[in-house]
Amino acid sequence: MFVVGTTIPVKSTLTDATGQYLVSGLDEGEYRVVVPADNFASQTSTVHIAPNEIESINADLTPNPATVSGRVVDTGTGAPIANALIQAFTTEGTFVTSTLTDVNGQYTLTGLPEGIFTISASATDFATQTQTVTLTPNETETVDFSLIPNPASLSGIVTDAQTGSSIAGALVQVFVVGTTISVKTTLTDATGQYRISSLPAGTYNILLSAKGFINQTVSITLISNEIKILDITLNPKFAAIIGVVLDAKTGIRLANILIEVFNDQRVLVASILTDVNGQYKIFDLPEGKFTIKASSKDYFPESKIITLTPEETEVVNFTLAKKTELPPVIHIDPQQGNLV
Repeated sequence: MFVVGTTIPVKSTLTDATGQYLVSGLDEGEYRVVVPADNFASQTSTVHIAPNEIESINADLTPNPATVSGRVVDTGTGAPIANALIQAFTTEGTFVTSTLTDVNGQYTLTGLPEGIFTISASATDFATQTQTVTLTPNETETVDFSLIPNPASLSGIVTDAQTGSSIAGALVQVFVVGTTISVKTTLTDATGQYRISSLPAGTYNILLSAKGFINQTVSITLISNEIKILDITLNPKFAAIIGVVLDAKTGIRLANILIEVFNDQRVLVASILTDVNGQYKIFDLPEGKFTIKASSKDYFPESKIITLTPEETEVVNFTLAKKTELPPVIHIDPQQGNLV
């Protein structure tokens, strides 16, 4: 199992004698499940795991898979490149399988179904290279690579645009402009920093994403041997509150009722008056716990506590009771004995 959008493995296991398997201890999130087997084509599927959820993913593997093999060398010297990472992607950019070259620069990718694939080769201090291949059942295709040394590299820090704090675990993906295939992926570390090396000269789209934040794409152009610093700020995904305020006795919608939003430190973060239809809308609220208060000089105030999640629109309605009029004040004149 891999984190979606990366080649980072999370969990793995083997099927038992009956072909069944169990992967436990997964955090909430989206994963890519890859099921390979000898003499069968691998199968890939995506699953979203919710807390305490048990998800069932069955695989129906196709026999007589295809194979891609080849050799990876240094363009300048012709020397083999050991431990180069070879990856296979579908035309939609979905990762299928990967392997490393041996000391002779040779590799073999097995278990590939028929179809069109992009094969990429990358190695430290060399520019990543990709090639497209069409496979038929039981075919063995040869794909050799000649990598260019002294590539460019990209690094930086990803921060919250609202607070300035670093964002750990943000996904950084590098795409060649005009394609949907990620040539490099990584995650930011605990300090929000990332580094991507072995990028050939060219123009790229850098896609950054993180839970609770709006995705951002940045286009850059790299030259050979360049060390590029690219710091990115991500905007949080905001929530909204909408609702209507009614008179408790008549059901009439109340205009000009003050709606106030307080955070969990009791700090006022937003306020608005209801319109002529008794409605209100408050946007651009961060996630968290809030107290919503409706008040007016003619009505008793009412408060409600809610918890907002990113991109959520919460409906909070109020029904206010009108303050009763006080009776007139009676004064007694002790001299006259009359009521005033």
